[in-house]
Amino acid sequence: NQNLLAQKANRIPQVLVAIDDTTCAREGKSIEGLGIHHSADGLVKGQCAVTCVLKIAGQWLAWAVGGYRPKSTCPKGEFRSKIQLAQEILQALRQKLRVSVTVLMDSWYTCAPILTPIIEAGWTFVAAIKCNRILEINGKKTVVRHLAKGPRTYKTVQLSKKRKLKVAKRIVHLPKVGTVLLFITKGGAKETRFLITNNLQMTEFEMVKLYSQRFGIE
Repeated sequence: NQNLLAQKANRIPQVLVAIDDTTCAREGKSIEGLGIHHSADGLVKGQCAVTCVLKIAGQWLAWAVGGYRPKSTCPKGEFRSKIQLAQEILQALRQKLRVSVTVLMDSWYTCAPILTPIIEAGWTFVAAIKCNRILEINGKKTVVRHLAKGPRTYKTVQLSKKRKLKVAKRIVHLPKVGTVLLFITKGGAKETRFLITNNLQMTEFEMVKLYSQRFGIE
């Protein structure tokens, strides 16, 4: 299936890739890989997979579903974290895709072991980061959420007919990764999110348009 998808993808100039967790609620005592996982609805008892989908010519198509098992349920030496599963998926993508790729991910996967191979492949990432992440500006360390305070120039981006976002951006240094472009997005009084990309020329509109498509994986 991956070979077929790669053939389709390599015929077009750009492919979007989304990576995320998929949690399947399950009950029972003897289900292999059963564990407690974080989800949008809080902690869920069930099975979890690291899922990767590709957007090719307007269609979201499944590339890989890597089953995740909590360490407590794995035989000794067989445990693989979600980050390791995502790394394996990205490695397979690098071997098969020869086009421009943009990888979309949430803050769970925004770490050097994931971002560095994307940069090395010449690809682009658009990724959320947690508000307590440490960044550097002019050699000084700061917590990401502090950058949302004080005066800053925001541009308004229309997300949908009923929803607008205010977006500001600035160049920062992400330790172990390098120079990235940080976006501060505000959708309401208590709705502030932070995203980064290695494309330092990306506009506010381009970022919103790209990252909003990450939810196609759902």
